[in-house]
Amino acid sequence: MKDRKNKSHRTPIDSGYESCESTYVEFLVYIDNEEASYITKVLDIVPSKSQTRGDLVENSRGLKRTAKSTYWILSSEEKVLSKDLRHHLNWLLDQLTSRQFQLSRLQNDDAVSMTVNCLWWSRGSGGPTLWPEQMRKLSALNLECTFDFYLDDS
Repeated sequence: MKDRKNKSHRTPIDSGYESCESTYVEFLVYIDNEEASYITKVLDIVPSKSQTRGDLVENSRGLKRTAKSTYWILSSEEKVLSKDLRHHLNWLLDQLTSRQFQLSRLQNDDAVSMTVNCLWWSRGSGGPTLWPEQMRKLSALNLECTFDFYLDDS
């Protein structure tokens, strides 16, 4: 039986979303004039990953380089165990909704840019679904939403 609130939605929430091999979402904040720790302080959230321009960073192959940009990332990867993108977005939006004022303050800084990026590995047929609830929350937070799609090669 469908939830009355979502009775018009065609695609039910499904943790085992058949057309998805894997998915997660990232909230990315880029800043030109501060260290990544500034974002942590403003949002009062520990990032999944961050770097500050000038840091010595190591890639997955062990090569070291000097970071050319400052970014701060909050990711649902390994925090949300679902193949339904809506679960991942709901988790992220739950982290950010109570920080709308802080996000607005950051968005008013010309040195800051931010996005929500959804990553989706497809099994070949179909794609992710968003409900109006997620779109309204993204809009209320003034956040753009981008998608990266990958085809599972196995």
